[in-house]
Amino acid sequence: MIENIFENDSYYFKTKGDANEDPDPWIVQPEQVQGALLLTIPYYGYLLYYAGTPIGFVLMVIVPAALLIGNEEKKIIKLKKEEKNEQKNHSDSTAN
Repeated sequence: MIENIFENDSYYFKTKGDANEDPDPWIVQPEQVQGALLLTIPYYGYLLYYAGTPIGFVLMVIVPAALLIGNEEKKIIKLKKEEKNEQKNHSDSTAN
């Protein structure tokens, strides 16, 4: 978190880490800033917090992984059936 402060004709920033209770003990002058904010995603922290809970982990990791694995299994089974049919058709045509 960053807080813009303007007091006594001076401008500076106070910083605080997301996981920290208290702000950092130093102040940052504008000339010390090395980056710029490019994107904000509102409520993204709530999503990350939810993903860290057991039900959130299941819904956001286990379920999608199971769906992907199931989809790949279907593709493999379909390819094996097609391969088996091609082999059967090839052996039928060579037998005649």
